Amino acid sequence: REGVRFFSLEKTRGRMGDDSALNEVVPCVREELEAALGEESGDRWVLAAASPSRSLADFASETGYELFANPPELTAWLNDKVNFLAALDDLGLARIRGRWGRLTEMRYRETASEMGTSFVVQLARGTSGSGTAFIGSEQDHAAAGARFGVSPVWVTPDLGDLSVNINAIAMEDGVVVSCP
Repeated sequence: REGVRFFSLEKTRGRMGDDSALNEVVPCVREELEAALGEESGDRWVLAAASPSRSLADFASETGYELFANPPELTAWLNDKVNFLAALDDLGLARIRGRWGRLTEMRYRETASEMGTSFVVQLARGTSGSGTAFIGSEQDHAAAGARFGVSPVWVTPDLGDLSVNINAIAMEDGVVVSCP
């Protein structure tokens, strides 16, 4: 849009199992953020975030900047794969086949016969691959089992180089989609 400048703040690392790392970003860079947005440009600034945090939404509200993002509560809810996969099922949307299980209760050969010799396991929550393991051997299976313990994991075939991690913001007049 003419006369509008977008400022995108994206998380690159986080803590496995929660969204607290994203909430820590804005307080840590608040001064720099205010300085960057305070530069005279004649344009209106819009904050854009595929994974907004409560702190970013609060910052936008406090400063009067428009936030172009899904609500942080919705994002946090969808970041849990149990909720996300259930929502896909409820909406009747296609997804990659898979199932929930615990690596401590699985055997590599049995899972490989079901999913293929190379498969992926993911914790319900994780960021930047922190809750993901690629398994292609008994050794990989044992290492992932030691790493994830008794936590439930989503098990799905390995699709190779294809990334199924997509960020999207749905609006009344269209959808913005980005690949990771």
